[in-house]
Amino acid sequence: MLTDISFASMSSKQRGTFMKLALRRAQAISVVNVAVVLSLEKHTVTRAAIALGAVAPKIIRAPAAEEYLKARASMSQRSSTLRLDPRREPPDR
Repeated sequence: MLTDISFASMSSKQRGTFMKLALRRAQAISVVNVAVVLSLEKHTVTRAAIALGAVAPKIIRAPAAEEYLKARASMSQRSSTLRLDPRREPPDR
C-alpha cells in the first residue's frame, strides 16, 4: 500500500501550474486536466514538461507542445504570463 509520495520543490527558475476541468466542483472525475512546468533562463523557456490527464487510458505527455514552448516561447519581463511569438509557426509533425 502506498502511504506517502513527495516531490522536490521547484527551483526559483521554474514555474508550474495544474488545471482541471470537471462537470462539478467537488469530488468530480476530470473531463480533462493538465500540469505544466517550465524551466526559465533569462526569460526564455529552456525546458517544458506538459502532462495531460483524462484524455487517454493513462496520463500522457505532450512532446510536440513541449518542444514548441522550448524553442519558441519567452516570458514577458513585465508579467509572469507566457507569451508565444505569433509570427512563428508550430513545428511540423
